[in-house]
Amino acid sequence: MKQKLNQEIEYRQANLSDLKWLIGVRKETMFDYLRLSGSSVSHEELKKRVLHQFASTKIIKFENKDIGMIKVLRKDTSWELIQIQISKNYQNLGIGKKVISELLKEARKKRKRVILSVLKQNPAIKLYSKLGFSKFSEDSVSYKMAIDFSQTE
Repeated sequence: MKQKLNQEIEYRQANLSDLKWLIGVRKETMFDYLRLSGSSVSHEELKKRVLHQFASTKIIKFENKDIGMIKVLRKDTSWELIQIQISKNYQNLGIGKKVISELLKEARKKRKRVILSVLKQNPAIKLYSKLGFSKFSEDSVSYKMAIDFSQTE
């Protein structure tokens, strides 16, 4: 299914009828990294994480198919990229980069700081760094990263 990114990415609001699919995408994309970090990979933990800030969840659509999700909590002073997952069949096509770049473009216009947390085993750290995120703290399993547009002209 590897192909060039030649169609627009669309978004739709997630709803509870998407829950089973969202848990599946989280398991497909995060299971190995969660296990390596010592985090729980039980169905209940996966479900709990998907339901966290559920109202902020958008389904990512590509070629009229649901292929991933993004969850951004937009607060007054900063935005938190809580989750982004792209189904493995659609990874390495530039979709995640495009989705995050669109978020950063909006954050720049609105002069917001964007923060995220990423497991140390997750190779997405490279993408976040390339997009301008910098590490500002860490614990035993994850890094906190941010990009700050609040001071830009």
